[in-house]
Amino acid sequence: MAETMPSLPAPRGPLSMERIFGIITSIASNARGKSLTQLSHELDTPKTSLLNLLPGLTAAGYLLRDGHQYRLGPKAFQLAGAILHSNQEVASIVRPLLQRLATDTGKTVTFCVLAPDERAILHIVKEESRAAMRFVVDEGHRAPLHSTAGGRVILAFRPGNWVERFVNHARLTPQTRRTITSADALWSSIEEVRRVGYAITRGETYDTVGAVAAPVHGTEGFIGAVVAAGAVESVIENEQALSAAVRNTADDLSSLLRGRSASEDQP
Repeated sequence: MAETMPSLPAPRGPLSMERIFGIITSIASNARGKSLTQLSHELDTPKTSLLNLLPGLTAAGYLLRDGHQYRLGPKAFQLAGAILHSNQEVASIVRPLLQRLATDTGKTVTFCVLAPDERAILHIVKEESRAAMRFVVDEGHRAPLHSTAGGRVILAFRPGNWVERFVNHARLTPQTRRTITSADALWSSIEEVRRVGYAITRGETYDTVGAVAAPVHGTEGFIGAVVAAGAVESVIENEQALSAAVRNTADDLSSLLRGRSASEDQP
């Protein structure tokens, strides 16, 4: 008889799922693992709430317990492998367009999506320009939703009431003196992104870096954002041309993804 793995703890609504992804993401950031106290502090979650989830995640193989420390288990690595495989398929379509945009604009260009824990953006594909001075970001890098151009696009175009929950309850931590830290100001920025079709940030995550981002849509709706980042002065001075280039790339990518999905549906 085949052995079956225990199932994940039954979620009790979106908050439980958010906490599950938050636990896995937090533990993944440290090879030595995290203690219950560390997880409670980093996730701003009571220990009692975490104790409702940790045993189930451990039993299912997503976590391993070593004394007081929790580390990633084999099922978590299997999940990561599946996600990586999916990202590689997307990357094969996205990368040529990002390369062209990086060459044309002299900016570092990425494609970002919402991170699984819905608390940050995740840059899954990147192409850097050949400029001597350029913004450097790694594939797999997480960045705040509220202070980045890619995050603003996700907040503006991702469907559902998730955006309201995020804006009304998230900690809008200042990254620089220019970071938006109030819900009202963030809502105003989101509405502006919806109106003009792109987002621009001017030194809100890093003092010296600005960025422009535009949405990518597939057959099922919004997917992620194309982002071009560089020296903040250059982004501000060339906003019109840069935003047009980023939007054109995002539109081209949307067309490619829709066309690929349509061809896969053909018998």
